[in-house]
Amino acid sequence: MSEVESLVCPTCGAPLEIKGNESQIKCEFCGNVVVVPEHLRAQPAFQTPMEAPVIMVQIPAPVVESALPYTGIPERRRSGGCFWRLFAVLIILIVVGASTLPIFLTNMVLRNQIMNVINSAISQSFGQPTATRRPGVVAPGGTRTPTPFQRQAVGAGDGAALIFGGDGTGSGLFKDPRHLAIDGDGNIYVSDFDTGRIQRLDAEGRYLNGWMLDGKKPIVTALAADRTGTVYVVVNTASANILKYEGATGKLLGKISGDKDSFQDLAVLPDGRLQAFVSHNYTSDDLIRISPDGKISSRVAQAISTQTDSSPLTPRLAVDGLGNVFVLSNFDYAVFRFTASGKYVNRFGQRGNAPDQFQAFQDAIAVDAKGNIYVSDFKGIMVFDSSGRYLDLIKLPANPAYSMAFNGKNELYVLMRDARIIKLNALDSAQ
Repeated sequence: MSEVESLVCPTCGAPLEIKGNESQIKCEFCGNVVVVPEHLRAQPAFQTPMEAPVIMVQIPAPVVESALPYTGIPERRRSGGCFWRLFAVLIILIVVGASTLPIFLTNMVLRNQIMNVINSAISQSFGQPTATRRPGVVAPGGTRTPTPFQRQAVGAGDGAALIFGGDGTGSGLFKDPRHLAIDGDGNIYVSDFDTGRIQRLDAEGRYLNGWMLDGKKPIVTALAADRTGTVYVVVNTASANILKYEGATGKLLGKISGDKDSFQDLAVLPDGRLQAFVSHNYTSDDLIRISPDGKISSRVAQAISTQTDSSPLTPRLAVDGLGNVFVLSNFDYAVFRFTASGKYVNRFGQRGNAPDQFQAFQDAIAVDAKGNIYVSDFKGIMVFDSSGRYLDLIKLPANPAYSMAFNGKNELYVLMRDARIIKLNALDSAQ
């Protein structure tokens, strides 16, 4: 039998360097503690291990769907993995126990080999907190190590690609975030309600840059981004301005004054103009369009109250690729559709417990590349086609959602109430 010359970490596959006669090694790449087999340790000159049968048991390394640093967000383990690994070890011990028990009790080499199998199984089943390493560090053998942002793979049945973020003040963490926007390059912008901070992340959730809004505890009430990376922020101030920033640097480019209009939400149209929902002296509900130079180009007065005899409390806007406008009114438990020219088309939705009815907390709306409409609700994300016909329900790890936005790949990013962001594939979710 050929002599084993090296040892690899059973968790991440990185080679482990054996020093002297130490009985355990900590993997410098993932932090896992591995028991060193007796025959790989440096033996004292006076010790001569006795010959004994060697049991070779190979336990496959676990498939790591998404490598994580330990951040307090638990990784979802594969169902039943721990049970079957320990069950396999138990069978091995029963089979070999009768014939090898005397040798097991007297031979240190054999005992350590079997104990190494057991420790490896337990380590792979339950895991240990993993170390955070800098992005781009490559382990021996060419395996790229995990990056230090918060990321968690979830079950395929959930339809989720990844989850990142969480509560905190560090880079890539948020304090009571309420709004999310995505630019043409797929960069994600998130605003904190408590701190007035805007953060820019890449499509995988890695922190890029951020900036603080001026003023004493400014409250962000709306957030949008265009294809060029310009970010529009509505701040709850007396002047009700839209602040315009360069997303890549956080540089303030200017502001759009609402005069007597109070901006409540806004979205960027395909041609770069802004579609905004405003109230005039807090008594009306108008849909306005704003040109790139900040001038109001059109207005639909009392867009919702004309249809319902009441103004929405906290309306939310979404636009499709043709410029059609969808207004979510949680006061009415309904979505109102307008053409690109501002003409009212129809409404859909009502309050109730049926699959196609809203329950509570409709805080976000988005439209995918197919024209399907996504509305957050207490029970999850409800999906409708462009005519308002109910299609599907997407359940979230934390309901309901605060904000939603699609990127150019038709992937849906959802800002949840627990300060995490989940990415969903829209086309797979709305069949």
